[in-house]
Amino acid sequence: MAFKAGGDGTISESVSTVGATLSITASDAGGVGGATGTAATMTLTGAIGSSGSGAVTLVNDGSGGIKVGNNVTSGGNVTFTGAVILTGNATVTGNAVSFSSTVNGTTAGTQALTVNGSGATTFSSTIGATTSLSSLTTDSTGSTVLTGNVTTSGAQTFNDAVTVNASTTLTSSSSGNITLASTVTPDTSARTLTVNTAGVTKFGGAVGTGTAFLSLTTDAAGTTVLQGGTIRTTDSGTSGGQTYNDDVVIAADTTLTHVQVLAGKPFAFGKTVNADLAGNNRVLTLNNSGTNTFSGIVGGTQRLG
Repeated sequence: MAFKAGGDGTISESVSTVGATLSITASDAGGVGGATGTAATMTLTGAIGSSGSGAVTLVNDGSGGIKVGNNVTSGGNVTFTGAVILTGNATVTGNAVSFSSTVNGTTAGTQALTVNGSGATTFSSTIGATTSLSSLTTDSTGSTVLTGNVTTSGAQTFNDAVTVNASTTLTSSSSGNITLASTVTPDTSARTLTVNTAGVTKFGGAVGTGTAFLSLTTDAAGTTVLQGGTIRTTDSGTSGGQTYNDDVVIAADTTLTHVQVLAGKPFAFGKTVNADLAGNNRVLTLNNSGTNTFSGIVGGTQRLG
């Protein structure tokens, strides 16, 4: 089933197919019912879906964006081609889910996006850069690819494995927790990862195994929890390393490794470092050839092993 509009197109009711591909397209020029030269906007206020293996394809090849105000569901792939603007909370469910351009809200910190993809969920640009989302959540199946910064007012929860295809900053402006529950890996060792929140930053899986990050940095507010066992970074000869500006909690035996290229780079801990619970005797191992800096008390609240 296909819908096509040249110019603005609005679908206010729910639309679904059974086992067939559902395609909705808007275009600045040409097509049916639109004026040549207009900046076409696709507006979807009802739920969009295709049961069975049918894919859902939403395309705006013009400049007006795709406004999504409800859930999008498919037994196959879900593809957004064009900038996505959330006008309401939305859950996108499918196999591979891809966003070709930016994703933003309508009012800063108001719209939430949840993606349940059994395959790869791919964000090919920034999320919340113009208008922040309230939260972003991915499920534990499949994987997520990030290709730009992510900005929310509240929580960011990546329950699946994450691949970082560009240097990326994850930011919560209102103390939301940022959770990377599984592995986090860059596509090349030139990538940096920065996490900024006054809430809890949690690394639940290994970071930089196989391919190491150039650097990993957390801001001074909040707390970072290390639970994944391994974090690896490398350097370019002039920059690189791991900098934890906030309090750090070691929630599993952890090894931090910096792969030296030209000169050893330090690990920097800006505040306290503690185990998660008394008696857990967590072990923290640092592998690098630089001079490490601990600016706060280590084991003052809960001692390490």
